[in-house]
Amino acid sequence: MVPENWLWIHIALLVTGLMCLLMAVISALLYLLQSAQIKSKHLGKIFLKLPSLDALDKLHFYYLSAGVIFFTSGLVSGIFWARDLKESSQILKDPMAILSFITCVIYWVILSLRASTLSRGQKIAAGTVLAFFLLVVTLMSSSFAPSGFHKGF
Repeated sequence: MVPENWLWIHIALLVTGLMCLLMAVISALLYLLQSAQIKSKHLGKIFLKLPSLDALDKLHFYYLSAGVIFFTSGLVSGIFWARDLKESSQILKDPMAILSFITCVIYWVILSLRASTLSRGQKIAAGTVLAFFLLVVTLMSSSFAPSGFHKGF
């Protein structure tokens, strides 16, 4: 395949994954807000406007699953793009690529914990939010990276 095609596939999959993960974070934050209101037993007006915890949990799981799959596919397509450019040895020198792989592993752990019966609710929602902040740091790392594919991206 032409290297430019892999670049566009890489970008499209990553952007789709990031949007799904953003939606997962929003639903996680709403879940945490709703849960805090229920625990405080001081139900405000926002309580009446938010969906139930079960609905927010299902929405979070849906977007988290889609986001992790698209994000992982985007990383794999980036590897193919680097391979076609004969630059695959440079991946391990790119801070953004390394941080992206770490973030991807963290998201897979969160997703696997959520899919199992081991953990649900506030811990998973908080983990999703924290992982998203790591993702934001990952995206910002290209501005400060001294080298790599994504330098200055």
